[in-house]
Parts: sequence; structure tokens; C-alpha cells
Amino acid sequence: MRKREDGKYEWVEGWQIFLDENGYKIKLEHSKELLRCFIEQSDLLPPSESDLRNEHLLQHLKSGYPDIYYIYEKWIEGKVEYSKYKEEIEKLALKVKHGEPLKGYCELCPRVEIKKLAEHRES
Repeated sequence: MRKREDGKYEWVEGWQIFLDENGYKIKLEHSKELLRCFIEQSDLLPPSESDLRNEHLLQHLKSGYPDIYYIYEKWIEGKVEYSKYKEEIEKLALKVKHGEPLKGYCELCPRVEIKKLAEHRES
């Protein structure tokens, strides 16, 4: 994330370009909460129950991380160990911990303005 001369914040690597700092903070807190719930439940519940209770995280995976969602689907089919899927989620949690909001969206996502890549290139 970097602050531009006009005071707006933007992600360079992930191309999530927030129009203001408040939008970034809201999206980051939402991301932290989803991952916190997953990690807490995955330690307490059997894997199938844990994931079914994290439908909003799954919506983010499906819309923003197709490679991880693919691993999830393979786990559901019994073709991949749960530990592989959980490892990928823990990598995401580390990115969020260091300030990168989740990509994609879910029905609980806060409504924040994120500039499209094409718009960014024009500015």
C-alpha cells in the first residue's frame, strides 16, 4: 500500500486501490474478522463443520482466490488433505495481518470504493 500525492491510498501489488484510508481500514477489519473466525473454529470444530460456518470466507475465496477455492473443492471431494487447504488460509491470514485486505467479495462486505485497474492506469 502506498499513499499517493493526492492523499489517496492504493495497493500496488494486489491492485486493490482504495479511494480513501477509511475504506481501506474498513475492508481490512472485515478481512481480519472472517479469518479470525475461520482459525478459531478450525481449531475447535471438525473441518466440515468449520468450513460450512464460514460461508462468507468461501465467497471471498471463490471470487478473489480461485486457486485456493479449487483446493477447497478438491478437499470436499476427498482428493486433497484438509491440512493443505488450512495451510493456504493461514497464508492469507498472514497477508491480512500485514495489511492486505482480502480480495473478492461476500454478502457481508462493507461497501467501500475500490478503483478499478483500468481507471487507475488512466490516472
